[in-house]
Amino acid sequence: MKRGAPLRRTGGPVRRTPLTVRAPRPAWRGTHRPPPARSTGHERDDADAKAKVRAEGRCRVCDISGRGVRLDAAHTIGREHDRPHPDRPDGPRWVNPDDVVPLCVQTDGGCHGKYDGRRLDLLPHLHLHEQLAAVAAAGGIAAAYRRLTSSREVPT
Repeated sequence: MKRGAPLRRTGGPVRRTPLTVRAPRPAWRGTHRPPPARSTGHERDDADAKAKVRAEGRCRVCDISGRGVRLDAAHTIGREHDRPHPDRPDGPRWVNPDDVVPLCVQTDGGCHGKYDGRRLDLLPHLHLHEQLAAVAAAGGIAAAYRRLTSSREVPT
C-alpha cells in the first residue's frame, strides 16, 4: 500500500486531561507507616538452612569467608520445591538444609548471582546427600543435572 502524500509532523496529540489532576494521597501518607502487607501464604521456616550456612561459614564455590562477607542459603533446585516440615505438616514451608548451599553475595552478584544467572556449575561443589536431594526435588537425574550445571545438554 502506497501513501499519496508523505507523513507530516504535526503539533502532537491534543492533551485532553489537565496536568494538575492527581490521584488522591493515601490516608496514611505522611502520618505513619503504611499498613503491613497481607500474608501471601508462602512463609518459610528457614532456620535449619540458615544454621547450616552459619556452621559452614564460607562460600561453597570460591571459599571466601570472614568479616563483612555476606552468605546466602542458595537453593540448589528452587524454592518452589520446599514442602512442609515432616513433623509439622500444617506449618509453613520448610527449607530442607540438604536443598541449600552457602554462596557468597558480592556487589557483582557473587557466586549466588552467577548461579541464579545460569553462569555457574554447582555440581562439583555439592556433597553426595545434597546431590541426592537435588535429584529428588527436580524429579529426576536429567532435570537436576541441567539445573545444577546450568546446561541444556545431558550427557548420554
